[in-house]
Amino acid sequence: MPTVVLDPPSKSTNDDDDDEDQVTSAIRKTGCFQFHEKLQECYIEKKDWRDCTKEMQDFRQCMKQIQRTTLPPTTTTKQ
Repeated sequence: MPTVVLDPPSKSTNDDDDDEDQVTSAIRKTGCFQFHEKLQECYIEKKDWRDCTKEMQDFRQCMKQIQRTTLPPTTTTKQ
């Protein structure tokens, strides 16, 4: 009986999975992940972003609040 040598599975060269993991990780760090998750669930269920406006607004509001507390204030100068 011949010996069959299997190559180990190679790592996918598709970076989409890695990008998604980075995005998910970044959202988790904001504290807004539960809103992101609800938005994703709504879209999966309804198949139309327009039917998920409340979930989108909740996620957007959470992210805006995080940006207000973490970004330095912008200054405007008159020229």
